[in-house]
Amino acid sequence: MTLKSLCLVRKKSIVIAGTGILVMLILPFLTLLSPRDFRDSVHRIYVANVIADNLTEGVENKSCIVEIFFDFVYNNIFPDMGESPVDMGALNTLVRGIGWCDQQAFVLNELCSYQNIAGCRLDLQTRHSVSLILLKTRFNVERPLAGGVYDPLNGVIFKDQSGNVAGYKNLYKRETKFKSLAAESFKRKMGREYLDYFQHELPAKLTYPRPMQVDSWRNVIRKLVKYYYLLGGKFYFNLYQDAYLSLARKQAWEMFDLNLPDTRLYYRARCYQLVGRFEKAVKIYTLLITDFPESKYTERSCIFMASSLMKQKKWNDAREALEEFNNNFSSSQWNVVGQSYLDWIYYNDTGGDLPEERNDAEQNALYFN
Repeated sequence: MTLKSLCLVRKKSIVIAGTGILVMLILPFLTLLSPRDFRDSVHRIYVANVIADNLTEGVENKSCIVEIFFDFVYNNIFPDMGESPVDMGALNTLVRGIGWCDQQAFVLNELCSYQNIAGCRLDLQTRHSVSLILLKTRFNVERPLAGGVYDPLNGVIFKDQSGNVAGYKNLYKRETKFKSLAAESFKRKMGREYLDYFQHELPAKLTYPRPMQVDSWRNVIRKLVKYYYLLGGKFYFNLYQDAYLSLARKQAWEMFDLNLPDTRLYYRARCYQLVGRFEKAVKIYTLLITDFPESKYTERSCIFMASSLMKQKKWNDAREALEEFNNNFSSSQWNVVGQSYLDWIYYNDTGGDLPEERNDAEQNALYFN
């Protein structure tokens, strides 16, 4: 082969390699031009992966990872806010910020699945749902209840002195070696024992671990998303997210009509907040609150904006935002969350007693996680 031929082959190889790299770089952006269902699935999976990675950065202990997710769900999905919960996927529940026990358990299991931790949902015969997380074993249909019980709705985790999390059988038998501060708070508030939820020997229903429910093509997307996030990190994801949120107009499940300007602003701000882009979230929340004071998203936007300010340690700005919210929406159901945030600001300023609204997570993560 002549020198000229060798040079030609080398140039072709460089062109092919360069083209391949270019295609790999723009592939996620090409999904923005794909059918709506597929495009939105890619975005939801990408966002969930980023949330899971951001929250657990530098954490290897699985028990700690679960408690971080537990705390995140507890502090980002709120029950009884005047709207019915909707079973339309983890990201949509997080964006709405509203859900009951079954939606919260589903989101916790979904986040755990992104860190290869299996979680089932237990629907109790007492009309309550919790997560069953398998930390030390794989799911076994012959021993389906071999895991620890996590209740993100009430913020309850029962543990013994060694830090082991109680399973369903432990709670059914009311084993006294397992304790929970949040369960004691539950009794004071509700006037009944938390363990009454577990008065039956078996739950009413068990939903298998999330990875066992995911379609094969979604598993492929999950793997590709992890690959892209590993290579491109937050910078590449931010470019993709900005492009998606700029182009998206209508969600696949039609939970959010993004043709409506207030809905589009809220969806963008909440997505930015959930992945830790708090400055952008605050700017868009402010725009929504100012331009659309009558929007159904305005009240929760005030709360989530304050949360984003607190995450940036802008305590005075957060306090002013919450005080203004209390003045403008004194009868809002979101006031209970706003008051919890004010309690945390007071705790940060004075070092006084911790607010009562704490869960059993060992991370001592703040209520505005």
